[in-house]
Amino acid sequence: MEFSALTSYYLKVPDVRRCQITGVHGCTFIDKTRENAIYQESRDVVTINELTDRIYQHTPQEHIITNVMSGRKMRVQKYNFPETVIWNPRMEKARETPDFGDDEYPNILCVGTIKEIQV
Repeated sequence: MEFSALTSYYLKVPDVRRCQITGVHGCTFIDKTRENAIYQESRDVVTINELTDRIYQHTPQEHIITNVMSGRKMRVQKYNFPETVIWNPRMEKARETPDFGDDEYPNILCVGTIKEIQV
């Protein structure tokens, strides 16, 4: 039997376009917005300027998110979860998601963890 465990942290931020996420440089990721194509992250910090739905593989245990509020940083630590999800719906997906208002996407950042488990 296989299943996935996912924990998501939905952060309310002043402007997702100003947030920077560290800890995924050099990691491969599945881009769910581009037919699950696989890429390698070349940036030192990830910024969100478009519809983003990525699963980063073999990520470290810690990510730092800057500009969460008034230039402050947030540390996300995880253990035994090798993958990290970074997501922002932008307007296209916010309209399809009943939990978010159509215009709330600039204030949403999701950084989560996922793990495939076989039993």
